[in-house]
Amino acid sequence: MTTPWTLRLLPALLIIGMIAGPAAAEVFDYEAALEIAMERDFGMRRAREIAAEAEIQRGYAKSAFLPRIDLGGSWQNVDGTTIEESVSSDYETRALGADVDLRWTLFDGMSMFVEHSRYHELADLGHLRSRELIESRVTAFHRAYYDLVRNELLMAVMRENRDLSADRLAREQMRRDLGALSKAQFLSAQTAYNSDLSSYLAQEIALGEARRDLRLMLGLAPGEALEVQTEIPLPPMNEDPDTLLAIARSTNVGLATANLDTRLAERDVQSARSDLWPSLNANAGWQWRDTSMEPSAMESESRDLSLGLSLNYALFDGDRRRLSLQKRRAALRQAEISLSETENTLDSELQEALAVWDRRQALAELEAQNVEAATLRLELEEERYLAGATTSLDYRDAQLALTQAKAAEIGARYQARLARHEILRLAGRLTSP
Repeated sequence: MTTPWTLRLLPALLIIGMIAGPAAAEVFDYEAALEIAMERDFGMRRAREIAAEAEIQRGYAKSAFLPRIDLGGSWQNVDGTTIEESVSSDYETRALGADVDLRWTLFDGMSMFVEHSRYHELADLGHLRSRELIESRVTAFHRAYYDLVRNELLMAVMRENRDLSADRLAREQMRRDLGALSKAQFLSAQTAYNSDLSSYLAQEIALGEARRDLRLMLGLAPGEALEVQTEIPLPPMNEDPDTLLAIARSTNVGLATANLDTRLAERDVQSARSDLWPSLNANAGWQWRDTSMEPSAMESESRDLSLGLSLNYALFDGDRRRLSLQKRRAALRQAEISLSETENTLDSELQEALAVWDRRQALAELEAQNVEAATLRLELEEERYLAGATTSLDYRDAQLALTQAKAAEIGARYQARLARHEILRLAGRLTSP
């Protein structure tokens, strides 16, 4: 009897897998991989540059309190001709000059203090934008890392399932060769093996894609080996819901941003109020001029020092200042509404995330119990199958039940891990694994 082509293909696939398998590589745990991603990931590098740019805003904060000093200089040479009663004469004038001007705002309705606070808050806002980007990249990394772990675990399940089907097919081939099995039963075993081999190859593709995605986030070269710890831990939350809610209200990046937006809207109102006040400015200047004229040989030199105060107040501006104040007050009310909405949304999302975490944990425990039961069932069915007390179809059913139970447990633990990460994100604690 001719050996089926699928059985002839299996040893070749195993040999190719041994030869072309990934080279030995350092096994990255989550913390080590995250540290590398924080250093190399392009999104996180951009976030650090955003934070550095935001810090420049603090330099502008002191500018409103400082005077402005301008230095100027001039040089002029004039060649000219004067005509009087048909008599012309040539002359040449040379002039040199230097100026130093100082302007200092002494009072502008407290606007300088408002601007000082605004620049510091804009810097804080830039840091929050940077942190928000980092959090999104950490979340993407977390998903990519445990997606690779999930696919590694599923790969082991599919490999075991394929090997069991190959063993079953080999046994059914032997029985058929001995004349103790019908062709229909053998074809059933062969179809099952082909299906499992197809699932195995499809899982290889999914595993390769998951490894590629994580490799990109780690900044590794395309051919550089990458291995991760093949486990999905589910450590308990160390804080109770009330403590987590209090932490989230103080550290959640979205709520902190809404608070800063409200404070910036308050600064706009204060700035509009400052426009209703007069402004008092101090002025000082020093000028030097040296002028000479030829052929009259006239020379002059002057030095002037000036000091002064100026008071400015707009008596009427078409009601623009009052309308601007009303507009900014309306914007402040909108910011306050958005802040309240953000607080309510955060409370709701955190409570829902905690509930999802509890259900995901329970589901993972239930799936683990299913794996234990399916494993025991397969062991019993295998004993009966080898003893000839049951059909290969019953053995196949037990095999599929175990494969599905293991895949379901892996998926449940993966989803539970994502649910736990969401709680940490809402609480602003993504530095914890």
